[in-house]
Amino acid sequence: MVLAASVRGGRFLLLDPTSATIGPKRFFLGGGTSLRGFREDGVLPADRRAALHEDRASCSATANPAGCTPAATVLASGREVPSEGGEVFTLGKVELRFPFPSVPSLDTAVFLEAGNLWLQQASYRPLELRYTAGTGIRYGTPIGPLAFDLGFNLFPDQLVNEPTVQVHFNIGLF
Repeated sequence: MVLAASVRGGRFLLLDPTSATIGPKRFFLGGGTSLRGFREDGVLPADRRAALHEDRASCSATANPAGCTPAATVLASGREVPSEGGEVFTLGKVELRFPFPSVPSLDTAVFLEAGNLWLQQASYRPLELRYTAGTGIRYGTPIGPLAFDLGFNLFPDQLVNEPTVQVHFNIGLF
């Protein structure tokens, strides 16, 4: 058996307090290398998710949908809003791998992950985490292990249409 663990975090240090990090350079979470219960780069920053909850509630209270924000309209239609990334993130992962006795290059794994993302550094709350768990199989090849994982978002946010289950395929492990 193999126990693999990883703890990561990141924060942008801005030289000018009035500057901002452009979207493509921000941190993103979700997918086969971070929180496997979410789609690739699909974790919404916690502060942005809270704002979307307010937008959706305001939209539900209006008689005319023309008064809704574009994001609230997307959410009301059952679709997801793409993540903008964040300036701060926290991520912890643990995975236990078991070998298959009859197939030497095949392993199965169970994992638990916790992490979150924040768009504004002032909104950072280290204990406000999103949790995922799952299972998968690993097959060793000469170019590295192939990993097929089934991740479950343990507490999906229905107001922002988060799915409960995600499937991921990777070459290599975390």
